[in-house]
Amino acid sequence: MHQFTRSFLGKMRTRYAVRKYSQEFTMRNQFDFGPKPSFKHWFPRHMGKGLIKMRRVLKNVDCIIEIHDARIPISGRNPGLQQALSSKPYLLLLNKIDLVQFTKQHVDAIFEFYREKNVENVIFTELLSAGQCHPSVHRIIPACVNLVQKSHRHDREGDMDINIMVVGIPNVGKSSLIKALRAGNLGRKGGPEVGRNPGHTRAVMNRVQVSSNPAVYLLDTPGIFEPHITDMHVGMKLALCNTVHDHVMGPSMVADYLLYTLNKHRDFTYTKYFNLPGPIDCSLTLLKHISNETNQFQTRAVQTGTGKVHVKIPDFDQAASVFLKAFREGKLGNFLLDDVLNFEFIHKFNEETEFYDDENET
Repeated sequence: MHQFTRSFLGKMRTRYAVRKYSQEFTMRNQFDFGPKPSFKHWFPRHMGKGLIKMRRVLKNVDCIIEIHDARIPISGRNPGLQQALSSKPYLLLLNKIDLVQFTKQHVDAIFEFYREKNVENVIFTELLSAGQCHPSVHRIIPACVNLVQKSHRHDREGDMDINIMVVGIPNVGKSSLIKALRAGNLGRKGGPEVGRNPGHTRAVMNRVQVSSNPAVYLLDTPGIFEPHITDMHVGMKLALCNTVHDHVMGPSMVADYLLYTLNKHRDFTYTKYFNLPGPIDCSLTLLKHISNETNQFQTRAVQTGTGKVHVKIPDFDQAASVFLKAFREGKLGNFLLDDVLNFEFIHKFNEETEFYDDENET
């Protein structure tokens, strides 16, 4: 069992003990992180090396596309990417809109936030649309070409082709973008392999053609986090969106934060999905129920007076993974994790302008 899971479950047993469902549902007003690992410096070495290499090849790039998860349109972006690459035309894609339910008010608030950040070009996308290419994909290349044509190509005035670097945090759809554009514009399959977990792409790859008229090439890059994530809620949202490996916090703690978030949004779809009699606030009870429903057990040897006896106990980490997987696939409801209509939330991110020079990272 994960070491963070063990301490977390002990805390949960103490807090909740044995608890039954009640007709009147009550939930926590805030999330207690308790003893926890820190997100302050979760920055694998390949990320630092990747950003250094991006800067070195920047003179051969005409435009930057940054991709971010639309479920967290404000939280978790790496401001260092835009600052380090801001000399080039910049397009921001907010991907995975199939997992979010937007209102016009939400969209307007997001656009307004980025206008204040001098990010004028934002497109909402769905890069893994089943069947035909999603209409949003067809807007990307024309938008980039327009940006390049309006800019000065200092190092590439005589070149007719267009090179675009694709950047962002891990597991937001960078490799999926290249595959979608190749399929939509060239009718070709292939491209960089798409991973289910964060950190799949670890090197700045050779350019891949995604359009022939005009000739456009994309450069895939490794996902790069902001090195210092000081807000634990931001770290948890990144974990919910599978941009941070679950083991950083422990699957059971991430699952508890998901339960807290679903209840906070008053979205109780999970009760029907997992055959629960009603909403609950105790993740330990939920994970035990999921273990029984999905047959997720561990076998442990217990010493008794007559010798060792093997007993089955719930596998809370595996049950947590089942719970998180259902959310990430959109089976537990689609909603924004960022409260973009909350002035205090927006104001906090407007004040965060610190830039980290990764070249000091060793």
